Amino acid sequence: FFVSAFRAFNLLSTLRYENQIEKFKNDAVRQNALKSLFLANMSHEIRTPMNAIIGLDSLALHEPEISSKTRGYLEKIGSSAEHLLSLINEILDMSRIESGRTKINSEEFSFPKLLEQVNTIIDDQSRTKGLNYSCHVAGSLDDYYVGDVTKIRQILINILGNSVKFTPKGGNI
Repeated sequence: FFVSAFRAFNLLSTLRYENQIEKFKNDAVRQNALKSLFLANMSHEIRTPMNAIIGLDSLALHEPEISSKTRGYLEKIGSSAEHLLSLINEILDMSRIESGRTKINSEEFSFPKLLEQVNTIIDDQSRTKGLNYSCHVAGSLDDYYVGDVTKIRQILINILGNSVKFTPKGGNI
């Protein structure tokens, strides 16, 4: 009798434990789906004004009567806004990756323009930290390539940003 009662108790405990695990798993899946939905909605809501900033910056850069100093500021604003937009897109990409809906773009982009944007951001970060930054391209490059410019920009900024972060003051990048 005791052996049968003990087995029944173990069976009930195991079933209760398995039910709790299943409940926790379902809760985690639901919470992850809600997080992904939140990230997608927030990145969309942030992207709209960021695109307006980029557009207005571009319009201001085309004004013929701005000073070179103001032009420099506007170029930095534009590069920083583009970088922020790429970070927002990266957040959206993460939610897509988690949901299995990731996509790599294949579009023509100007490599010199990409380098200019990255250099503007990293040069400013370097100067702020007291570092010397220079970009040297070995060999020849084409003006245009096909690929995912946003992901390439993110990779370059992440690598160079880490260089800025971990290089002691007075160093060279």
